Amino acid sequence: MDDDWEGSPEFRRTEFKLVTDCAKLKEFLRCNVVDEVTVFLPFGSCYAHCHDVAHLCREYGILMRFNSNVFGIKSLQRRAEEFDGDHFVATFTRTGEGWPGVVKRALDVVVSATLLVLLSPLLIAAAIGIKITSSGPVFFLQERIGLNKRKFRIYKLRTMVPGAEKLQAALEHQNEASGPVFKIKADHVSPRSANSFVEVVSTNCRN
Repeated sequence: MDDDWEGSPEFRRTEFKLVTDCAKLKEFLRCNVVDEVTVFLPFGSCYAHCHDVAHLCREYGILMRFNSNVFGIKSLQRRAEEFDGDHFVATFTRTGEGWPGVVKRALDVVVSATLLVLLSPLLIAAAIGIKITSSGPVFFLQERIGLNKRKFRIYKLRTMVPGAEKLQAALEHQNEASGPVFKIKADHVSPRSANSFVEVVSTNCRN
């Protein structure tokens, strides 16, 4: 079933038969044995036709199928869902959906917990070493962006001087890496030197 359009000549060269046009579809369904209807009309420009076909199929009790790739994104994965009595086609690009996501999360938790227990003596020794050799907190806290732009805090053993993030802007001219990476070969700064540097920067900013 279709109306005449620019692709009609190409269709006529195929082995398929055009049985009716859009205006006579209702009469065709009423007078002929039709097991199912599959809709491949473009969703945007032919929404009214798609709507009418769906209601006709419901009226005559005919199975209707339609192409879920209405937006032309074939790389998306799909699954059927029901919400509040309505049916949906859910599309997603992540591979961590459903059971694969549950298994991955379980492995993450089990492996992480096991490694924390096994490495706890080494982590405790490193924490003691940081506290003895440097003033300031043992852990470095930073806000990061995670899944779906959700913010979370990471905790790491501190390997820099306290307030190192605040010093980065003033030390940018010494950066030896490109892009978002900040790296200086001789980046060892004593707490006393760091405090003096902060005081100098603060004084210059006030002046």
